[in-house]
Amino acid sequence: MQLIPGVVQAQLDGPVPATEFGHMPHPVDPAAVRETEEKLGVAFPQGYVTRMTRSNGGDLVIEGEEWSLHPFLDSSEAAHIERTEYDIVQGTVDAREWEVFPPGGVAIASNGMGDELVFLPDPQRAGLLQPNVFMWSHETGEIDEVAKDFGELK
Repeated sequence: MQLIPGVVQAQLDGPVPATEFGHMPHPVDPAAVRETEEKLGVAFPQGYVTRMTRSNGGDLVIEGEEWSLHPFLDSSEAAHIERTEYDIVQGTVDAREWEVFPPGGVAIASNGMGDELVFLPDPQRAGLLQPNVFMWSHETGEIDEVAKDFGELK
């Protein structure tokens, strides 16, 4: 995956770059977040929701590896539907087809090679996802924490 030349990597306090497909992330209505939460039966961490409602999608760089965030499905306009069609729900459904995907995990980003960034269920609070972000390997099933909170990622 390549970032578009001249576009800075995603920062929570700055502009978010276009994705590899040239689509600029855009704000999304919180109703789209609630719809996704209902479909998956989870509640996303607040820091993640805040960032994604401001800029639905974009790229992250973690340890030199580029990750494309799965957006929330945005049905507000035809162009937004097309850009967000492969959303968090579809990314999660696809990842859950792997036997080694963590139970209850939600895929939030892909490196384009099968691995995913995921949120895991909070073991103390049913229906809530932990704020920690994990990298899941589709080859081994290993999960490694990459951030205590989504807000740490740039």
